[in-house]
Amino acid sequence: MKMRTQFLLTIILAIRRLKTLPLPVCLFLSKASKHDLTAFKQQNPIVPTPHLFADKAYADEELKQTLANQGVTLLTPYKKKRNDLPQFNEPLWSKFVSSFRQPIESFFHWRG
Repeated sequence: MKMRTQFLLTIILAIRRLKTLPLPVCLFLSKASKHDLTAFKQQNPIVPTPHLFADKAYADEELKQTLANQGVTLLTPYKKKRNDLPQFNEPLWSKFVSSFRQPIESFFHWRG
């Protein structure tokens, strides 16, 4: 019996708009078994905005530097590394980044 590859992982780059759903500008499909960060790096997209708000999966120094070379600032919630001490502003920073990501998450829920 031949197995079908599941393409469930979706990466969307979108521009945030006030009081409406974000405007998608790039859409990538990847195998569901592939980690978000790996899939994003393989696509190597040109980010059309100076800031990229992403979830913790994208908290990666190599990606941060690659995007910085394109003039893009990567902003992710704080991702605690093993043996890190708690940061004073960790909850505030994560909430700030998440507030920008919320419309994108709403878009995922809207599209079903």
